[in-house]
Amino acid sequence: MDFILSISGEELYEAISRGNDLVLADICPAKSFKLGLIPGSINLPWNQVSELAEQVITNKDAEIVVFSTDWDAGATVACTVELIEMGYTNVRFYIRDLNHLIETSGKFETSFKSSQIVAA
Repeated sequence: MDFILSISGEELYEAISRGNDLVLADICPAKSFKLGLIPGSINLPWNQVSELAEQVITNKDAEIVVFSTDWDAGATVACTVELIEMGYTNVRFYIRDLNHLIETSGKFETSFKSSQIVAA
């Protein structure tokens, strides 16, 4: 791994508008995950990435954006590294304004499946 890329708000907007196989992975603890806050997001708790990622993100080439509604930038970057080390090829992290993410994803709600809680 040479480097990890963050994703800007504009790039995130473009990724959401494309409606491809974009995975929005919220790494907050399951008890903090707010179903529907970010339409289409999945909850992939930071402490369960290695156990759950391959079950819920089966396409290793899917475009994945890791973020945390708990504003944990360190865990966001660490989980991005972990996913890359697991063989995921298109992983970026978003640690900017959460309100922008909520607004952007809400505009494209029909592009996403409903939010999912992955862990108990």
